[in-house]
Amino acid sequence: MTHTTHIGSLPFLDLDKTIEFNSRFDIPVLSTLPKLDSNEFMIDQVVFGMKNVEHSNFQLSINSQIKLEDFQFQFCLRDLFIKAFKNKTIKWQILGPVTLLKLFKTPLSSKTKNKILSWHSQNILNFHKELTTEFSKVIFFLDEPMLSTSDDMGLLNRFLDMLSLDNMGMHNCSELNICIINKLPSNLALSFDMKLLNDELIDQLGRSKNPLYNGIIDTLDMSLLSATPTFLQYAYAVTPSCGLALSDINKVLSVPEKLKTVTQGDKISI
Repeated sequence: MTHTTHIGSLPFLDLDKTIEFNSRFDIPVLSTLPKLDSNEFMIDQVVFGMKNVEHSNFQLSINSQIKLEDFQFQFCLRDLFIKAFKNKTIKWQILGPVTLLKLFKTPLSSKTKNKILSWHSQNILNFHKELTTEFSKVIFFLDEPMLSTSDDMGLLNRFLDMLSLDNMGMHNCSELNICIINKLPSNLALSFDMKLLNDELIDQLGRSKNPLYNGIIDTLDMSLLSATPTFLQYAYAVTPSCGLALSDINKVLSVPEKLKTVTQGDKISI
């Protein structure tokens, strides 16, 4: 069975409408609402707990010595989401370690990098543990748009070992390559943008053992992307290609039904 779900961020300003939208997917997502609270933008959601660090234009700058504080990730939807989907299978996502470290304008020492990785992993574990008490299954994704090299995969795999969670995945909406795919742990789910894959990568992913979350809706115009039926049959889930926070809200509303046409066997043009 191929499931429907989405990446995480949504454009809504109303919590009840966000819950209703999530109820139309097989796997609802604890969504971020950055238009409602700017601290829920992907980077700000993590940097909130970093004192003396400023975020501007997708870069992080350090004013003085970094102070890392224990905190809970901001999800204004959290309480209502728990009430609506308690004891069900859900998904959540947070910024990954590779992208987090690459955002710093100036190089970090190995000691500082290790402190940040340890701090980030512990905050994830604390939040994830709370979610597992409320839901029957919690699927967790790291968002890694800047992951691109063999060294990046080494850091990511080290971080995954620090977490050691069941049902983990990675979302990558940039251009995947064979190097990345070959170094993925076989139990790590992979969420990706279909339009960025060439035939070689499609073949490689189709033969992999990784659970695949196929991003088959373009987040710019909400159109279905071309995909081979053979490739789709191996998908664990179908999703939009990326987060929807900055997409047209009227077009976003059509996403659940468009995904269902795929899971129900309707053809997609090649």
